[in-house]
Amino acid sequence: MNLTKRSLGPAQLKLVDAIEELGFGRIEQIPVCDGSPCLERATQTVREIKLESETEQFERSNDDLTLKVEFERLFNQLSQLRDGLVDIEIRHGMPFKLFVKRRGKELLG
Repeated sequence: MNLTKRSLGPAQLKLVDAIEELGFGRIEQIPVCDGSPCLERATQTVREIKLESETEQFERSNDDLTLKVEFERLFNQLSQLRDGLVDIEIRHGMPFKLFVKRRGKELLG
């Protein structure tokens, strides 16, 4: 699957832009609805700033170029999750880790 920005839905595109803009840190409390991110007011970003180094600028992906495989893996995971709540750790302007949150009742039944 060759994923480009142009091939994404509006919510996926908004998430890619937020990840690329953040650079390093986390996006927390992202609801996943029917396999797609639902960015809302409860969603928050935490920027990681290394004080011993210069601020890095990350190149934003072009609409027509294929996105890095990390974005494809992220959207595949969200699609498999279907519904839930996630946090995404970001490094170098790309998704690095996905944290899936489950409620007690989801674990028990």
